[in-house]
Amino acid sequence: MNALREYCHGYFRFARERGGIFRVLFMTRIRDGVPVRDGPVGEDEGVDSFNDFLAIIARCLPNNEDAFARAAYLWAGLHGRVALGDAISTFPWPTEDEYIERMIEIHITAQAGRQLR
Repeated sequence: MNALREYCHGYFRFARERGGIFRVLFMTRIRDGVPVRDGPVGEDEGVDSFNDFLAIIARCLPNNEDAFARAAYLWAGLHGRVALGDAISTFPWPTEDEYIERMIEIHITAQAGRQLR
């Protein structure tokens, strides 16, 4: 779970410190690359980044859990917070730590717990 937290914080940090590159990778359609289950690697940096994220999430879940769906939900939540935080910086957002912990709880921990019962 620590690797997942570190990745999430890195996502926020990358968006803050390298905003232009972040927008090109994750908010501009420059290729037709889309993350797909067992898709190719090395063709699209944004897709490769998602696949790295997916591998981390897969290690946090029971074997029969759908890691791709969990990764998609959590990534959308992180990305949405980054994009909205940039667009509406004066909104009283929860801290980065609080947000990441809550997203992990909702999309990973609680889901894995349900699966294990």
